[in-house]
Amino acid sequence: MIRISKKRVVLIILAAGVIITIGWQLSLLMVSASPLTETDARKLVKEMYGGEIETVKKANAAFYVTLQSENRHYDVTVDEKSGEILKVEKKEHKKKEQQLTETEIKRLIQQSYPGEIEQLEKKLEDNEHFYFAVVRKDSVETQLKINPLSGKIVESSNKKVDIQEDPAHGITEQEARKIALKQINGVVDDVDIEVSDGLNFYLVEVERDKEKEAIVQINAITGEVLSITWDD
Repeated sequence: MIRISKKRVVLIILAAGVIITIGWQLSLLMVSASPLTETDARKLVKEMYGGEIETVKKANAAFYVTLQSENRHYDVTVDEKSGEILKVEKKEHKKKEQQLTETEIKRLIQQSYPGEIEQLEKKLEDNEHFYFAVVRKDSVETQLKINPLSGKIVESSNKKVDIQEDPAHGITEQEARKIALKQINGVVDDVDIEVSDGLNFYLVEVERDKEKEAIVQINAITGEVLSITWDD
């Protein structure tokens, strides 16, 4: 039978303890040396600050986390290797500008251009929205291009139009314009009055989208739309 002295037993136990301790420390070093994953970064920030994680981006050995908490937004920068919070910044959000309504635009137009607003519509031009208006006062027709956010007049042009008397007490040229625009959403280019087989009628040219043009034939007495012809 092999006998082991108490002294040797103690030495063996101490050696085993040292080995276990070294192994444990090495494992800690290996774990701590492992870089954070995106999931780790999300969990870390959420545990520290609460709220909801909106985005996580990785760049330059760091995670950039966008966080929303109590109706506020924050940018949190986390070191990828150590997990240390490098920076926390509050994001300032600009309030989105509200576009003016047609009623507000009409009020602004009337302040600078007295007369009757014959047409007002919003169109997309060069990836931006603008209001386009046509204002008529006596024999002057004014076309306006208006910024929908500020109400500023971007472009304006005037055109003198002929005022034609009512044939046989029928509808006026202005009424013919309105009737034509009810049929076609566009801009009136020209208005003529003609007589054929004893019938008086208006020919109203309406341009739409700067590509298509239609001629609306309207009975000058009754205001009835007789025909609509598109120019190819």
